[in-house]
Amino acid sequence: QGMLISGALTRSGDATDELFVIIKEPKGIHRINISTGLSTEQYAGAVCDMGQPEGITFYKQGTDIFMLLVGEPTQVRRFKADPSCTAALNATTGDLYKCPE
Repeated sequence: QGMLISGALTRSGDATDELFVIIKEPKGIHRINISTGLSTEQYAGAVCDMGQPEGITFYKQGTDIFMLLVGEPTQVRRFKADPSCTAALNATTGDLYKCPE
């Protein structure tokens, strides 16, 4: 669908119909619908200033859900899901949606 994969892909939790993929150009993390191959959500804020994002995974700690990003040469970023978030899918804007050029 016009995107170049640069790093890992993973599913989130028990999801069977979507994958999260690190995209090289334009740089970002995309939620991909497996059935259609289309990006249903895009988030760039976490990877804009990373040298080379390489890996992504999700994990649970108790009732909390985390996303872990790793990159070259020695970068690690951890994000905790906000259970109170009510934003619609693909509601990110600005630098969170697309890295500045």
